[in-house]
Amino acid sequence: MTLGDQSDILNRLQALVPASWFRDSDQHASALLGGVAANEAFIYSLVQFAKAQTRLQTASDGFLDLLAFDYFGLRFQRKPGETDAAWALSIQNELTRARATRGAVIKAVRDLTGTSVRVFEPWNAADTGGFGAAWALNESASAFGSTAYPYTIFITAVEPIGAGIPNLAGLNDAQGGFGAGEFALADVSLTQGAVTNQNIYDTINATRASGITAWVNIGPPPVAGGRLDMSFYLNATALA
Repeated sequence: MTLGDQSDILNRLQALVPASWFRDSDQHASALLGGVAANEAFIYSLVQFAKAQTRLQTASDGFLDLLAFDYFGLRFQRKPGETDAAWALSIQNELTRARATRGAVIKAVRDLTGTSVRVFEPWNAADTGGFGAAWALNESASAFGSTAYPYTIFITAVEPIGAGIPNLAGLNDAQGGFGAGEFALADVSLTQGAVTNQNIYDTINATRASGITAWVNIGPPPVAGGRLDMSFYLNATALA
């Protein structure tokens, strides 16, 4: 027996009924009060459920999605397969997220994709370097700056691992062809994972400062490890 269940409410009702009204073993009275207790227990559980949906920490299912919609509209939505606990934490982080700074943009995109983010500002000497100050041609830490692009940032983001079409061969791949192998006609919708490119654009727009122009390049995740080609020889061919 727990607070508010049928047994608890039945005991409370029986305690309120005068003992002289019914015999101790009157089954008809117990059945009558039991029906009332069942209805009251349902109402109590419904009130407790409704109360839980009014707080982010205790809301569940579609009510979490409604809560997110109230705050963010369609910009910020649950990922496919995301649990209530993870979704509630994502909503909380988005509600308290820092905005407008470069670091805030980097963190927002990284939280969304789970992958690294690179930001370049052509008018920021710390990004471009200079002669005698951390600058060299063909070096990833150096770049040509320009004062012609004020209030502009260039963002390089990486799609989260998992986006794409698994188990299908590509063009010029010997493993697929018409009537043979894993080959199929596909469209862009099949290449989208839990996070789409539009999600990344929306996150940047919701985080960047007003008046800042953001150019975004979204690339595939890097290949982990070397790849073996058709001419690989054991102990002879170097990994790429």
